[in-house]
Amino acid sequence: MELKPVNDMIVVDKLPQDAVKQSDGRIFLPNRTAGEPDFAVVIAVGPGRVSEGTGQTMPRICEPGDLVLVYPASGHPVTMDPRANVVHWVLNPGHVMCKVEGVELTVREVGA
Repeated sequence: MELKPVNDMIVVDKLPQDAVKQSDGRIFLPNRTAGEPDFAVVIAVGPGRVSEGTGQTMPRICEPGDLVLVYPASGHPVTMDPRANVVHWVLNPGHVMCKVEGVELTVREVGA
């Protein structure tokens, strides 16, 4: 099964806090408090919203592979494979706070 967002919707994978580490002099503190934004990786984006006035497709705010910060309680979870515990989040562009550049993602084993 594959998710193909419509209009300007975005599909992301929210990351555990320890998946992002310091790089290029930027420091992200690992201790979380309630209400802090979540890091997420964009996995799919819709084609863009069509302007009602001009009929033109508006530019997208992010592309697949972008690292973004999203509001903590934003989006709708979609369980793709319950056996593998794979959950993607469908967001509208207003839930994306910003793109994050200059950081490195670490890969860790599930359950590690």
